Amino acid sequence: MSGIRRVQVLVVGAGRAGLAAGHHLRRAGPAPASVPAGRIADRLGVRGPVLVLAAGVDALAAAYGSFTIDTAGIAMLAVPFVLAGAGIGSVETAQHSAVAALAPKDLCGSAFGLLATAQSLGNLAASTVAG
Repeated sequence: MSGIRRVQVLVVGAGRAGLAAGHHLRRAGPAPASVPAGRIADRLGVRGPVLVLAAGVDALAAAYGSFTIDTAGIAMLAVPFVLAGAGIGSVETAQHSAVAALAPKDLCGSAFGLLATAQSLGNLAASTVAG
């Protein structure tokens, strides 16, 4: 079942309130994940942010991959939304700390500028493709 189909099932099975709940789970997920992700990155040393970033990408892949599982159970539909939120919190935390840890001090501003450019272009492409 495609991600779009899962959302349709969620809307039919739980109505607009269910869809809103899933959206809020995804939006609320980064908040509790961000601080622990940052602490783990700090404990792992210089490569910590890169490892946390990879773990966040893995969580996002698992979340979006799980949208293909055929289920109409509301609890099972909540899992990918929560996992996506945790992945977003990890990625957003780790990408900034990775730039700070890995960029040469004299190029740190340029490195953050490049990160911001990449994020903006990604947001533009996503909005163009998905609306």
